[in-house]
This record gives sequence, structure tokens and C-alpha cells, in this order.
Amino acid sequence: MKHLGTKKLFTKRLILRRFELSDIVPMFNNWASDDEVTKYLTWRSHENIGVTNEVVSDWVSQYRDPRFYQWCIEFEAQPIGSINAVENDGKWSIGYLIGRKWWGNGFMSEIVPVVVNFLLEDVGLDNVWAWHYTDNVISGKILRKCGFRFVKFDKKRTESDETATQL
Repeated sequence: MKHLGTKKLFTKRLILRRFELSDIVPMFNNWASDDEVTKYLTWRSHENIGVTNEVVSDWVSQYRDPRFYQWCIEFEAQPIGSINAVENDGKWSIGYLIGRKWWGNGFMSEIVPVVVNFLLEDVGLDNVWAWHYTDNVISGKILRKCGFRFVKFDKKRTESDETATQL
């Protein structure tokens, strides 16, 4: 394994890059404060911009760690979401979100394969996992479209979690 940290990646329409402090206001406005966007996440909507400031500041400070992977999704020079990779119990998984204004444009189906390829080919991971709440049907469709396969329902998280893997 060759951890490289968050490197700039590109798709046809998007740039995946490190977060910067200048992203705090757009992140808060475009997704972090939207209950509909955060509905299926492990964290609640940010009640104020101070919470977003703390989160982004923490991410920026962690970019020195080559095992830290957190990308800002940029479209037309505007932050519209994020995607990350984290290790838990020796397994690497991805998580992603995008602001509601940009739903339905196929952005995640464009981004996920680029990040997975980077993790598998460049970093050298053996596989990448993802999970989603089964109520979040769209996230499941994105994962399947990107080559993930269903593995199990994970009762450790909640009754409605579905785990998938990309080999």
C-alpha cells in the first residue's frame, strides 16, 4: 500500500480537490445545512456556519497525513459536495454527498469510479467498501452502477444498512 493522501483528480465535468478555508461558506450553503442532503448521513445538518468552519479547518489540518482522503467536489468553480475514503477495522470505505441543487446530473456516477480507481490502482488497496441506508435507494443505485456488489445487511449499524464492495 502506498498512501498518497488527497490528490487532485478530474472527471469530464468535475474537479476533486482538497478543501480550503474559502470553501466554508459554500459548503454550509450548498449542502451542510440542508436536512434533505444529510438525511441519510452519520452526522446532522450544521446548525450554523461555525460548525462548518470547525469541520473544514479540521480537514485542512489533516491533509498532512497521507492516509487522509477527503475531496471537495467542484463544478464550474463552485464546491458542490464531498467524497472521502476512511479506514475502519482494516477496511477502506467511501462516503459521498452532493448538494440538492446538483442531484440528478449523474455526478456521483462520474466521481465514484475515479476515486475507487485511484484507491485501488494508485494507493494499492485490495478493495473498497461502501454502505448506505436501504431507504436511500439512489445511493444504492449509484454504487451498483459503479460496479459495487451487494454483500450483506449490516445489523451492527442499523436494521436498514446495506454493505457493498468494489473488488
